[in-house]
Amino acid sequence: MGKASMEPKILLEISQYIKTFIEPNEGQATKCDFVRLAMATCNLVSQLLFGMRREYDDREFISLMSAMEDDLQTLGTLSIFKNLPFGSWLLASTLKKRNRSLDVQYNAIRRLIGDHKASLNSDEPKDLADHFLIEQSRPENKDLYIYSGLFIPINQWYL
Repeated sequence: MGKASMEPKILLEISQYIKTFIEPNEGQATKCDFVRLAMATCNLVSQLLFGMRREYDDREFISLMSAMEDDLQTLGTLSIFKNLPFGSWLLASTLKKRNRSLDVQYNAIRRLIGDHKASLNSDEPKDLADHFLIEQSRPENKDLYIYSGLFIPINQWYL
């Protein structure tokens, strides 16, 4: 996946973003929030990892991006609380909120990997996940290509 192969995908994502979020508000102030920008970015990464993109009105995608936003806000709150002398008693509820956000994110990743395994065509790998799963299926790579080797990069890149 070089620059030339990603260019059409980037242009498609930009045009979809403009069509969905900019054009309906033409002549008015446009809300440019975290979730909308994260959706566009995650779609580009998703095309690299999974060879697919999601529509901006996909409820699961919106839920995933909202959970990611909640997680980032919670991390900011945790960093403030840990520096306060009375902050430790506030941490418990904040950590519960973060765990709920992480559950949403991790379940989405597990579903994506499972769906990808189910539709894998070893003869025609189309993305990074396919290449990883093919290498993982080879007996000589059994101990080298473990599940977390795909899960962790997806978690870091995609989310």
